[in-house]
Amino acid sequence: MFVDTDEIEKMSLVEIGPRMTLNPIRIVNGFINGEPIWQNPEYITPTRLRSRKYMNFVKRTEAKDGRKERIEKHKPVETELDTLF
Repeated sequence: MFVDTDEIEKMSLVEIGPRMTLNPIRIVNGFINGEPIWQNPEYITPTRLRSRKYMNFVKRTEAKDGRKERIEKHKPVETELDTLF
């Protein structure tokens, strides 16, 4: 299938956005082991991120266990009237 040159001239290329973005961690003076010139203060290492997620998980499970204990502790006591009906 061939396209007319008039149709090609009418076509336009539209950029829809970047395919990838980079988040620099640090800029060093030299190759790999140079003195840091700039460091991203908002960067969180993957290990620290996993640690935070784990600590949130631990807090949720402790809260859930504490709730179960409180429910058992404050459970109403069965009386004679409860077995009457």
